[in-house]
Amino acid sequence: MSVDDSYNQTLEAFGMDPVLFDDSDLLLSLSASWLITENFGVLLSLSSLEARHYQSTEQEFDWSAYTLGVFGRLQLPIHHWLIAHVQVGAGPGLGITIYNATGENHYKEYHFGPQLGGSIGVRFMSRYGIGGMLQAGYTWARIIENELQESHNSGGFWISSGICFAG
Repeated sequence: MSVDDSYNQTLEAFGMDPVLFDDSDLLLSLSASWLITENFGVLLSLSSLEARHYQSTEQEFDWSAYTLGVFGRLQLPIHHWLIAHVQVGAGPGLGITIYNATGENHYKEYHFGPQLGGSIGVRFMSRYGIGGMLQAGYTWARIIENELQESHNSGGFWISSGICFAG
């Protein structure tokens, strides 16, 4: 999901290298949806976006980003157990940055900004009220900003799968 932009390039210009393929590549989301009509619903979603770690021999820099979004969802039943959907939405985002230098205290900052997102996907439900979903989308989330006024897009393209429950 990570987007490489001027924010990342500035860290690398200061001699810091990204640490890749750690547990921060796992993104989590918890969502609840309500049908307003047969083909339109509202979705509330709390999501982690990205967490990254940069380091050099004398310093480390970490960030993580989270969003709370409200989405409108159009859905089209394809079969009684298969439903296609498209959704768009927005909401606030929170970014947390932590800077550590050798022999110094660490500095923690909180950043706030908007996020916009959209996705397409399918849900398949059993008659017992449990099923799964698969979707792909894009999130734009310029939440984190540095002292040079460079902001980082903690979003990007993503693919997700999940478990669905119907009540």
